[in-house]
Amino acid sequence: MGYESRVFVVNVMRHKKPQSDEVIWSFGQVLAGVNMSCMEASFSALFKTPIDFETFLDDPDVPTEKDKYGDNIKGTKVQEVITYLENKIEEGEQYRRLKPLLGLLKGYNESEWDELLVLHYGY
Repeated sequence: MGYESRVFVVNVMRHKKPQSDEVIWSFGQVLAGVNMSCMEASFSALFKTPIDFETFLDDPDVPTEKDKYGDNIKGTKVQEVITYLENKIEEGEQYRRLKPLLGLLKGYNESEWDELLVLHYGY
């Protein structure tokens, strides 16, 4: 069974108290979004870590905590999604949305950002 998937690449910024590791606020700025449509359950299973920052995916005035299925928004590292996509393509998967997402993710240089994550949003 497929799962309607949309992914967002976000740059997570965390502001800490001076001379402390205590985070005062954190925010996930959306850099890109891709509608992947119907994806296998193995794709959504990549995203295991619940977000611990505020982000706006649906409405620019309301923070997004859950997707349209009622699941908490979860994320994963960019490289995990790249590896998944490369493996699927190598196995012969022909789904036309895989290569554009792979190209997008490979275009990011993680050293130029605070903390890059890929978020999964079921819709």
